[in-house]
Amino acid sequence: MATDLDLHVDGLCVVDTHEHLNPPGLYPDQEHDPLRLLFDNYFAHDLVSAGATPGQVHDELFNPGFGGVAERFAVVAPFWERAQHTGYGRAVKIMARDLFGIERVGVETMGALEAAARALTSDPDWRLRLLRDRANLDHVQCDRFDNADEPAEPDKGFFRSDISWVWNSRGEVDFGRLMARTGVEVTGAASAREAIAEQFRREAPGAVALKSQHAYARTLLWANRTDAEVEALIERRLRGEDLVGDDRLVLGDWMFARGIEGATDHGLPVKIHTGYLAGNGGLWPTQISPSNLGPLLVGFPEARFVLMHVGYPEPGQVVQLAKHYRNTWIDMCWAWSIDPVTSRGFVASALAAVPANKILAFGGDSLWATASYAYSVQARRELAGVLGTLVADGTFDEGEAIGIATRLLRENALDLFPTPGL
Repeated sequence: MATDLDLHVDGLCVVDTHEHLNPPGLYPDQEHDPLRLLFDNYFAHDLVSAGATPGQVHDELFNPGFGGVAERFAVVAPFWERAQHTGYGRAVKIMARDLFGIERVGVETMGALEAAARALTSDPDWRLRLLRDRANLDHVQCDRFDNADEPAEPDKGFFRSDISWVWNSRGEVDFGRLMARTGVEVTGAASAREAIAEQFRREAPGAVALKSQHAYARTLLWANRTDAEVEALIERRLRGEDLVGDDRLVLGDWMFARGIEGATDHGLPVKIHTGYLAGNGGLWPTQISPSNLGPLLVGFPEARFVLMHVGYPEPGQVVQLAKHYRNTWIDMCWAWSIDPVTSRGFVASALAAVPANKILAFGGDSLWATASYAYSVQARRELAGVLGTLVADGTFDEGEAIGIATRLLRENALDLFPTPGL
């Protein structure tokens, strides 16, 4: 029987702090494909981990030219059976049941999937209706990897944007593009500072945060770099040279610092990917560890840092950082689907150590709205379950648990992130 806590969490209008949603029209050949809508999320990586080849996933499962929907799914059906119990697999089952009316994902239900997907996506505003009305989200915050050529979102009040800083933090700076966006000629460190400041003057009013996931290509460890150290590196980039090794790291550190300064000046938090990396075959645990972030948190005491994905598989590290540093928050985006069991334990641990205003409980971190919907259902259920257990053992009474749920799923995000000028 549902408790008052369960009903409250189920009915709460939740803030989604992190997505990579494809805007309509960006991939017109994919956005109505039922197998993309069901499997083109992180579960595709579990299929590979279970034994499928990347070719089977990308060239067959996700390729309409390979055959019909049932034929394409049949290629990966054995791997679905092996991996359907993972956090990602459970989200696929939520999508299948709630959005497509399918109780069991199998070759025999692919026809029903195809018909239901066609009906779902026939409405041009289906993404907005699914996330706003059915998932009951207040808004979603999107990181678009800094692709300025994307189609515009139909509702910028709902689909809000981060300023992506990932290529800059990696030291792969496109100064030509920076000059085109700002009208400021870059010749060295001083003029690069002017151009970056101009970029923030133009873009920060319409943004909710600065975002960088540079851990995919370099260490999270940061060091302060002087203008003198990067002067020659900027000149080399202006000549079109690709930096490597320590040179790229030095320029990345310098650029990340400038981005943090710009974000702080304009009241934007700084989102940083920590922990687990999506994909297969490229995970470096020492590189992604949140323990690397100490110098950065000390170096920018007035910034507000949001450590994403709870640093999985080392959530204890983000707990200690958020407990120790007043400028540090924790975001559970993506964590519920990576590992629901660890995430449940994380909530109990974090609430025992960290002020409740510093924990953000949901972000889907997905390309497709169907997955975002399923991950939101997953987060609600799991969080309500954890808090229900804490009520049962006497840690909280139900009223306290309801207040904490509201904080974690809504109020903390509304307090932390600005409302962009629209």
